[in-house]
Amino acid sequence: MILQVLASGSKGNVTYIENEGQSILIDAGLSCRETVRRLRAAGREPEKLSGIFITHDHRDHIAGARVLSRTFGIPVILSETLYAAAGHQWLKDVHQISLYTRGSDIHLKSMFIRPVPVSHDATETVNVIVSNGQYAAGIFTDLGTVSLPVSTYAADVDLLMVEANHDLEMLQNGPYPLWLQQRIRSNHGHLSNDQCGTLLVESCRKGRVKKMILGHISEENNRYDLAYTSATRYLKREMIDLPLYVAKQRESLEELKIED
Repeated sequence: MILQVLASGSKGNVTYIENEGQSILIDAGLSCRETVRRLRAAGREPEKLSGIFITHDHRDHIAGARVLSRTFGIPVILSETLYAAAGHQWLKDVHQISLYTRGSDIHLKSMFIRPVPVSHDATETVNVIVSNGQYAAGIFTDLGTVSLPVSTYAADVDLLMVEANHDLEMLQNGPYPLWLQQRIRSNHGHLSNDQCGTLLVESCRKGRVKKMILGHISEENNRYDLAYTSATRYLKREMIDLPLYVAKQRESLEELKIED
């Protein structure tokens, strides 16, 4: 199984996952044109995508789904609740809608997606586990707090992506108004560098995680080097020495293989 983050941040999120020739996108927050550009630059063919899974209805996760679906005939996969609330705005006249009910896994030809409900200020937000039955990747971004299900699932993957959205000091001293700072720091907002570091350590202690990615890093309230240094400090304190990558907004991350 292969995972490649094409974009991660508040201006657009797209992650490509492939297994045995089948490929999907988790979210489509970039424009169709930019998504296609990044796919082709990575040697991917958008014509072969078999689905676009939408985690929630914030623009940076759903904005490009409609045009991408119509252009290449790709089904859009999302929950019944999310489609009822946001489908008329974001997904009008898409190629195909594939709905799932809360608590259900989505079974594809060579993979399955397990939605994990999380706390975030959208209509409905899920994080995801994508597995081929042997290996699994977990994407945990856009969550304001780490629930028991999140901590449980995050420890049971081979590749773990966790958001390191903001540095608390930068957020407090930055340009955002107080109400927006409070929203970001709330249980319905985003994880800080410290919360990210704690979740990484707790997940790695269980022994399955082999690779990690820092994602959804704010360009206003964090820095890539700061997020990386913070996470590394938490991991070194527990003598955890595993590959750690940084997903960025303006460039794609390298392809990562999910295996032993």
